[in-house]
Amino acid sequence: MLKTFLAQESCFESAENIQKCAKHPDWRVRYAAAVAIGERADASLLPVLEEIVRREKGRPLYSQPSCRFENAPDDTGMAEMVGPIRACFDREYDEEPLQAWQCRGRVLQAAYFAYAKIGRESKFLNEEMYRILQEDVDDAAMAAGYVAFAACGGKEVYARLCEIGESKHYCANFERGKTLKKLEKTCTRL
Repeated sequence: MLKTFLAQESCFESAENIQKCAKHPDWRVRYAAAVAIGERADASLLPVLEEIVRREKGRPLYSQPSCRFENAPDDTGMAEMVGPIRACFDREYDEEPLQAWQCRGRVLQAAYFAYAKIGRESKFLNEEMYRILQEDVDDAAMAAGYVAFAACGGKEVYARLCEIGESKHYCANFERGKTLKKLEKTCTRL
């Protein structure tokens, strides 16, 4: 765990370290690399950010698994007094899918927030964000995608977001509304 922590910290030292950490096998280090790109808001790191998203594209996004209260026989009316909550998966999984579930789009979320801070349009990142929004699975990644669209979008983005429609996730839907209002104002001024 110490090696992971040191790799995470090194992301904030130089652009070269960001490039190296963007390829790291541990998602926590890739997350730190995306955050570091956002901190720098340097458009020259946009290809590195795109590479982080390409790598995450191959990983599954998971909705929250069902949860059970470990000490509750039946009635959970006083849930906070029942005891710890345990995530319940539908079957046994190997370590890699469990790590992907633990990540649950956090790297994508950090990458999209970094994209918003850079503020320069990337066709690849836009297409990936549209894909995530259409899948309507990961609330955190979707909400961050809307924030990025608000920062980098125009008429085309506005039209496509209207086509996609609402999300079943509260946070994503809230960000969608804010993004559409902002883009609508921007588009009417053009």
